Order: sequence, then structure tokens, then C-alpha cells
Amino acid sequence: MGTRLRQIALALMLLLVLGGNADAAKNHTTETELSSTVRAAETAGVPAATVNRLLTHGYEQNWDTADTGRLLRGLIAAQQSGFPLQPFVSKIEEGLAKRIPPSKIAQVLERKEDDYRFTQTLLADRAPRPAQHQTSVSTEERVRLTELLNAGLQREELKQLFADAPATPLPVLIRGAELLASLRQTRFDTRLTTQIVSLGLKQNYFTASQADLGRIIAAAKNRGMSDKDIAAAALSAIQDHASTDQLASRLGLSPADLGARGPQLGGSRSGVAPEGMSSGAGQAPSSSSTPGSGRGGSGGSSGGSSDGGGSPGGRGGSGGGGRR
Repeated sequence: MGTRLRQIALALMLLLVLGGNADAAKNHTTETELSSTVRAAETAGVPAATVNRLLTHGYEQNWDTADTGRLLRGLIAAQQSGFPLQPFVSKIEEGLAKRIPPSKIAQVLERKEDDYRFTQTLLADRAPRPAQHQTSVSTEERVRLTELLNAGLQREELKQLFADAPATPLPVLIRGAELLASLRQTRFDTRLTTQIVSLGLKQNYFTASQADLGRIIAAAKNRGMSDKDIAAAALSAIQDHASTDQLASRLGLSPADLGARGPQLGGSRSGVAPEGMSSGAGQAPSSSSTPGSGRGGSGGSSGGSSDGGGSPGGRGGSGGGGRR
């Protein structure tokens, strides 16, 4: 009997030793994989400060190294696809600041990558024919266009706008789309909104000098004017190529009226972002058709984050980013 017990004890000890070795081997493998991912991120051009911040936060929050690696691979994929990197970095910074689980942050990054892939295709399909003058698309324009998907517009609506205005300059088209999103947020009449945007695109009215149109419409609505009267004045101004100052005068708006805040672009799409985290790029760039948005008019930001979350150094080695 004693011999039998000793045999069982030895077998259990052997299993424990083998199990410990298996865990050690697994930890070594994940460390090696993360180290390789870090090197790949550096090679792809992901900022070192961002990599270090991820590794440090992952270590401090006891993340699994696989989660840290997944976020890094998301940045690598965005960089290698030629997408603007800052909106993706901003989402990670927002998630870190709000202590969102890494798996949820990764889901937002994947959706954002899908959005940028969609607009990349949209822009490629719109590429000028050989007879037309070829102009490059700026990073700012790509960010502003893509972030409209987080401001209430649907992909089909963007596709329709592009199809309806194939010869319209891209900056004008983007401002028209931003105005559409802005009027949606003010709950402006849908049919009248379509008329204003359609005529504005046909007339190439949505230039940088006319970027206050959405703010003026929102201010007039805030004063209690009917959508029908506002639309009539706006359509007349577009047809006449009147300035937005002239439109404000026709609507009887004072400088104090125009100082009122209106809707802001960059809200989450319903059911897209994890709780506590927006699905946009921090703040969605927009024209000043979104009053009070603080995004700098038609020359908006390139998707920078407003949620802080600096990029401290911290543990830059492959051993960070999670505990085994």
C-alpha cells in the first residue's frame, strides 16, 4: 500500500513539474512574440512614445501580453495600409485614459481601420481620369472624410454624395458632407437639408470662405425660425453666391446670435463604441458648419485626441505590456 501511495505522489510531483515547465514555456513564447511585435512596430514607424506607453500601461494594469500585442498590431496594420496613424493613436490614448479593456480598444481600432479602408476605396474610385488634373488627397482631408462616419453619416450616404457630384472638388465635397452631418444633428428638415447640400455642391458653394453656413443655419433655428424659411434664405444665398455674412443679415442674425453653440461632429455611432469610449478619432475634424465644435473650421485637425493621455516613456523592453 505504501509503495502505491509513493508512486501516486511521484506521479503528481511529475505532473506539477511538467505543468510548471509548460507555463514557463508559454510565458517565454508570449514574451518572444511581443518582443517581435515591438520591433515590427518600430520598423513600421509607430512612434516609440506610443509603444512605450502601451507597454507601460499593459504592465501596470496586468494585461495579458497577447492583448498588448493585438493593439500594437492594429497600429502596424494602419501604418502599413497607408492610413493616418494619429486617429488610431488617439483612440488608444482615450482607451488608456478611461481604463477601457484592451479587447474593447482593439475592436474600436478594427472598426476604424475598416472605415479608413472604405474611404480609401471611395477616393480611389473617384481618382481623376488622365485628362483631368491630378491632385493628391491630404491627410487632413482623409481624416475629415472618414470621421464623418462617426458623426451620423452612413457609408451609403457618402457613396451617394460622391456619385452625385463626381466633378466637385474634394474639399467642397467634404464640406458639403460635413454640413449634411451638422444639419442632421440640428434635426433640420431632411428634405430641405438634401436640397441645400445638393445645390451647394452643384454651385461649388462650400468653399472655405462660406464655411459658416451650418453655424448660421443652426443659429437661425435656435432663434425659432422655421426650417422652411431658413432653407429658402440659404438656397437663395447659394444660388446668388452670396456670402454667409449676407445670409446672416437676411436672416436677421446678430453677432450675439452667431456666438451660440451648435451641434458637434464626432459622436459615436449607435452600438459601435464600448461603454465610456467614443468610436471617432478623439474629435472628428469638421468645417465650422458645426458651431462651437472647436475643430478649427475647414482646416480642422488631423484626428488628434482631446482626452489627454500623454506618452510617457516607461518600460520600453519587450518584458512590459503585460504580466505572464
